[in-house]
Amino acid sequence: MAPVSLNGPRVAVIGGGLSGIAFANRLLSHRRDLSPGLRVTLFDTGARALGGRCSSKSLKLTSQGTYARWDHALSYVAASEPRFLQIVDDWVNAGLAEYEDPTRVVALDVDKQLVVPGDASRKVAVATGEGWHELCERWVDPDVRVVRPAWVARMSRTAGERWLLGGSDVPGDQTYQ
Repeated sequence: MAPVSLNGPRVAVIGGGLSGIAFANRLLSHRRDLSPGLRVTLFDTGARALGGRCSSKSLKLTSQGTYARWDHALSYVAASEPRFLQIVDDWVNAGLAEYEDPTRVVALDVDKQLVVPGDASRKVAVATGEGWHELCERWVDPDVRVVRPAWVARMSRTAGERWLLGGSDVPGDQTYQ
């Protein structure tokens, strides 16, 4: 990739969950068409890792270091839309996720009834390794500047169609388009 100009536009993406990472990655994948100097900064509140609601927790079970891991917010993804299936296939090929037998994955519907999310038209995938946090950390494009933990509490419009972000741990001297 060509060196990035320090004079190009800066774009802030607020939120380091799957959608925020997907958007940041997509912006950079179109950098040549949008602006060769485009720089993307991703702000996330996570102290341990990116992920937003893709939160994995672990618990030490024994003094020998045995751990149990569970995903308490996002347990799986069910994909049928072709572009999202391609992203999930990329995760699987990179060893970040694996396809699961849909009959082994259940969820509660709005009436708290157990349902099976997968069928012939959808594939169900779960994160591997350290869970969704690891997937998010490894999936974000290395050219995305990640600022975390950072709580963006306010945005103020400045002259020239730019925005100044404010909040805890947010660099105060930079504006974004």
